[in-house]
Amino acid sequence: MIHIVRQGDSIISLSKRYGVPVDKILNHPDNSYLHERKRNASILSPWDRITIPDKELREEDGATEQRHRFRCNNRNSWLRTKFLRKGEPRSGEPYLLIVDGKDFRGDLDNQGKLEVRVPCDAKEAIVLLGREGEQERYTFKIGHVDPLSELSGVKQRLKNLGFSCGSEDNEVGPRTRSALRRFQEKHGLQVTGEIDEETRNRLREVHGS
Repeated sequence: MIHIVRQGDSIISLSKRYGVPVDKILNHPDNSYLHERKRNASILSPWDRITIPDKELREEDGATEQRHRFRCNNRNSWLRTKFLRKGEPRSGEPYLLIVDGKDFRGDLDNQGKLEVRVPCDAKEAIVLLGREGEQERYTFKIGHVDPLSELSGVKQRLKNLGFSCGSEDNEVGPRTRSALRRFQEKHGLQVTGEIDEETRNRLREVHGS
């Protein structure tokens, strides 16, 4: 079966949808191009053509006339994000995370990070950050970040990290170059305003994906 990727799809969500293990999808010969790109193979681009292998039947031995219980592993994935204020971590601030109608409460860690396991097919997360009555609202589209091999993926990560590229679509214009220079200067890279391999690697490290 061929699946045409839409925005928000991921290897994990496809695994849950079709009931096929992640490694079976990634390791299928028709999907080898995912590994050949200079990117995380599990991050998909819209219109990618993914071959979904057939399900493999599995047999388990069990005595007759007895009741047997089988457990299906829950397919969850990590939602990780980091909150800063003026470049400093917002450590210890309370949050309310809402995903698929479920509430997750906690406090940001000492680096301002929020890390919670959420359903792998979740599409949106809402974070209310701060004490009740003073909360700031953030909405995240899960699975909507394009690969770093794409210009759109570079720009999305720059924007998420606070380096706005403006509305320049499908091009590296003046505002994108300005954002690149500011990012490169902040992280000790050669300031060129160009998308080179060192900049991509640093973006992946700082952004976390």
